[in-house]
Order: sequence, then structure tokens, then C-alpha cells
Amino acid sequence: RRGISSQSPYWGVFGIPRENFDRRAIDIIRVNPYYLLMETALCNYMRGISFDVKDKDGRRVESAYKFLSNPNPQQGFWDVFISMVRDLIAYDAGVIVKTYSRGGYCVELRAYSGPDFWGQIDRVEVTDMPNNANALGKAYISHGYVTRWWQRLNNGYTYQHYLHEEVCYFKQYPKSQSIYGDAILMSFKYHFRYLISSTVAAGRMMDNGLMPNLVWTHPDIASIEVLQQRLDSADHVNVGADNFGKTLHLLGNETVSTVDNTLADAKWLEGQQFVFKIILNIFGFPASEFSMEDVSTGRAASVVSRNIMKSRMLSTILSNIEDKINRFADKERHQLFIEPESIYYDDIYL
Repeated sequence: RRGISSQSPYWGVFGIPRENFDRRAIDIIRVNPYYLLMETALCNYMRGISFDVKDKDGRRVESAYKFLSNPNPQQGFWDVFISMVRDLIAYDAGVIVKTYSRGGYCVELRAYSGPDFWGQIDRVEVTDMPNNANALGKAYISHGYVTRWWQRLNNGYTYQHYLHEEVCYFKQYPKSQSIYGDAILMSFKYHFRYLISSTVAAGRMMDNGLMPNLVWTHPDIASIEVLQQRLDSADHVNVGADNFGKTLHLLGNETVSTVDNTLADAKWLEGQQFVFKIILNIFGFPASEFSMEDVSTGRAASVVSRNIMKSRMLSTILSNIEDKINRFADKERHQLFIEPESIYYDDIYL
């Protein structure tokens, strides 16, 4: 190998940091309702998908299917993988740790927080490298392959190390210059902030009555005392739970007109929908999924829209899971399951 990884200068004992990544910013996004709508919809779709393990002849491999149905003592297949997928779509970092028995068999799979895992990359010593003084010396480079994973907890000083084969690290958007994926939510944090801020602002306007509902003109009244008497009289007759539907009587040239909703005049709702549609496209959701577009065009159009969503969102995630399981099984066919006869399967179909 002659290629040098872009992360060579960041080689470290406890794993290299992840550039352009702010977990706190993403955690703020994850708790707002706009993101939760999409995340829960995605998890609900995945929960309804069945899986199977088949050999090259299309027959179920019972030992493999039994293991994946209960990958650890307290969770099922989708409990583990949906936990991983939630980290995958938020941080582009999903982690499943594989636990081995003393005999070398994989006996447990469990998902852990993806951003807590930092990779330690390979370090290659290169001799006879010219330095600035044009003298030959020794240097270190890296090819960018992970040799060990370090689990760094939020308290900042608790570490746990894993061999490379003990961690299955999922990336939806890998990058050539990093061992980590690209957390695309970082690029949309201002869009989410707009939705959150505009919703809060609109709620305060409604709560505080900042928008007048009625304009009442009094061209014949020139005294503030007379105007106050007119207002008190109108309130006495028309304001209150028992006076609903009463008539407002006008005098002289007085006129009354209603005021349209200021939020509608400012196109607030259209702005909300426009930004939300941009965010929906991150996950491949059509706007009609959340009743933001007219779905009366027919069932055929609805089916096409739903299939597009599945191909852009569900299929890509499921193929990622399928690829990881098949690659792991192919590499360690003799160690994936406790029962030796499981070595005969070829592919796992989701």
C-alpha cells in the first residue's frame, strides 16, 4: 500500500477526533417535533419489515435466524438495529458491539451510542525519509485503516477499547478523508432553528394578543372621554361568555372592519412548509407523507410517491445493514453463530 490517509497527523492512542461534528448541536435538533416526526415514521416502517436468513438454495438457516431473532438476552432483532439506525440517521454513526465466547463464537449483538466510539488508525513507520534539512530520517504515516476502537464516554475520562472485529460501525455517508461518516444534520441546523424559532414566535403572538382582530373607527369623536365611554359601553354589551353573538351598535359615521391574520399576510405558513419540505428531502419523505400536499390526485400517484420514499430512505438503510451482516458472516463464517451448521448460509435477506 502506498496511499496515505488524510488523517495521518491525527494518529492517537485513544482514537482520533471527528472533524466538523458537534454532537450537542445535533442533540438539540433531535428533540424538536419536526425531526421526531420523521424519525418515528422511519422506525415504524422498519419495525414492520420482516427478515430472514437463507442459504444459497433459498432455505432458511434456523441457527442463524434464531440467533438474529434474539441477539442478546433482552432484545430482539429490531430492538438492536433500530437503536443503531436512530444514531445512524442523526450522527451518521451507528455502532453494534459483538461479544465473543472463549471459543471464538459471536454470542451477542448490542447497539451502543455511535458518537462515543473513536477509531485508532494504523501507523506505519517509514525510514529513509528526507526532512527539511534534506537529511534522511524516520517518519510515520497511516493508510487510514482502523485497528482499534475506543469508547469514550461523556464524562471525558472513561475509556474502553475494542478490537476492530468486535465493533460493527455503520456509516451512511462515508468520506475518503475520514474514518467517520458525514453527519448531514450539521448542514441543516439553521433550517431546524428557523422552524423552532418561528413556531415559538407565532405562539407568543397568539398568547399575547399582539394582532388586533377588529378595527373600529370613530371619525365623529374628538374627546378621549367620549371615546372611553363608547368602548366601555361596547365591552359591557358584547364582551363576556354570556354575551356571545350580541350586536355591536354603531353611531354616526362609525365603521368596523376585521383584520386578516398577520401570520397569513407574512406568508408564515408557506415559509414553514417550504423549509420543512427541504428537511423532508433529507430523509426521502414526500410532503404528502405528512399531509402537506394535495393527495387527491389518485392512488397511483400516492403509490409512486411512497415507492420513491422507500427507495431513497428505507432501501438504502436496509441495504447497509444487509451488507454489513453478509460481509461479517462471510469473513467470520465459522464464528458468527454458536451452532456449527450455520456455516452453510450465504446471504441474509431483509
